[in-house]
Amino acid sequence: MNNRFKKVLKYTLSAVVAALLLYLAFRGMDWADFLEGLKTTGWGFILLSMAAGIGALVLRALRWKSLLKPLNPEVSAINLWHSTNYGNILNLAIPGLGEILRCSKASSDNCRFDRTFGTILVERAGDILAMVLLILMAVACNRGTLGPFMQEYVVGPIRTRFDIPLWWVFPLLVLLLALSVALAFRFEDRNRACAATAGALRGVWNGISSIHRMPHKIMFVVYTAGIWFMYILMFHFCVIAVPGLESLEFKDSLFFSAVGNMTAIIPTPGTLGPYHYLVGFSMSSICFGSAEILPMPLLCATLAHGSHAVLILLLALSSLLCDLIRKNKGNV
Repeated sequence: MNNRFKKVLKYTLSAVVAALLLYLAFRGMDWADFLEGLKTTGWGFILLSMAAGIGALVLRALRWKSLLKPLNPEVSAINLWHSTNYGNILNLAIPGLGEILRCSKASSDNCRFDRTFGTILVERAGDILAMVLLILMAVACNRGTLGPFMQEYVVGPIRTRFDIPLWWVFPLLVLLLALSVALAFRFEDRNRACAATAGALRGVWNGISSIHRMPHKIMFVVYTAGIWFMYILMFHFCVIAVPGLESLEFKDSLFFSAVGNMTAIIPTPGTLGPYHYLVGFSMSSICFGSAEILPMPLLCATLAHGSHAVLILLLALSSLLCDLIRKNKGNV
């Protein structure tokens, strides 16, 4: 099986999963209610959601600069902004490749690709921790509703499917990862693949360790908190915009925004499908006690996802325009 066929198969399966989840989300939908809700949507709040999205991306560029600064003192926030915009638009089509693109554009002679990629791993670690904390906060604030939902739809099915205790899974994965790393360094002088892996791991570690050389470590925490607050605002403005969701409070948006971001682990183009299904289902179940996805929760998920996709497209086009203008000025 050659690499081209593997890539085609991978992206085909990704598209099939997206289509299947979209079908499950919209199956049996009352389109009359859905379209009526769309007509009465508060579009001003959708614009506010997109503004919050811009705020989150600005904070992301600043946080990335704080990580890269020890590795490349001359790093430019505006260049990181454009790199992030290009990476985001590519992620909409091909999950994961956007991170490679933005690393490539941000890398230089002073900061190689592997080190730049290491700083993205730091970003991801901070985001995962923030997402876990948000979910715990949401469960604490909505213990009476979220607790039964998590037990019925998350913890219960996992315990039923696997015979081994859940607490065994994480240590086993850590052990396998540690063994793989040890073998790569042990045989790096005998095997080309091990040598490449060991070299990449050293570069990634240099990037990850940049957090220890940041002049103001607290800013990483501040930027991360600001990013996730903006994410919650993005979703909450969409909740306010959709009629019939007036009973939802800001604390509810804590949980549903985290659910939406968790769908990034499912490799579909731009989280298309998983976002609509999981957010629509969780909102319908938790807030309205329905086992079926209701029109207004699905409309909210659709608007939140769609407005963010439009924002990413517009920002990528603006970055492309800026690059073209700068290139033309340089040729004059």
